[in-house]
Formats: sequence, C-alpha cells, structure tokens
Amino acid sequence: MIKKTHVKSFYNGIFVTCYEVKGVKYVANQHGDWDVYEGEYVRGERTRIMPKDSEEIKNIIKEHTMHHGGKR
Repeated sequence: MIKKTHVKSFYNGIFVTCYEVKGVKYVANQHGDWDVYEGEYVRGERTRIMPKDSEEIKNIIKEHTMHHGGKR
C-alpha cells in the first residue's frame, strides 16, 4: 500500500509531498525531482535522487491515485 503524507522540507521549511512504499520515502524536492530515504526522513540520510520523469515515481503516483479515487 502506498501512503501519501506531507513532510517539512529541509531546504525551505515548507510542507512537501511524500509517498511512502514499504518503508521507503519519496520526498519532493525544490528541483521537482524526488529524494529517496530508506527508513526515516532525516537530513543527510538521502540514499538517492529520482528524476521526476522516472517510471518508478510515475507508477507510484499512478497506483496511489487509482486507490484513492483519482485524488493525487
């Protein structure tokens, strides 16, 4: 199951979208891409950056949208 929440950005302090899948957090960053955290959302603990046009993040958003009645 995919969980969508909002977390406070380390960069500018505003709340940004976060998708969580099996303990992995995908957090929107200021460039439009996604920072990936395996475990807790802790500054400096990012494991990788996922481009906004990657199939992986597109599939996560698509699956979440399908399971929540079209709400992104």
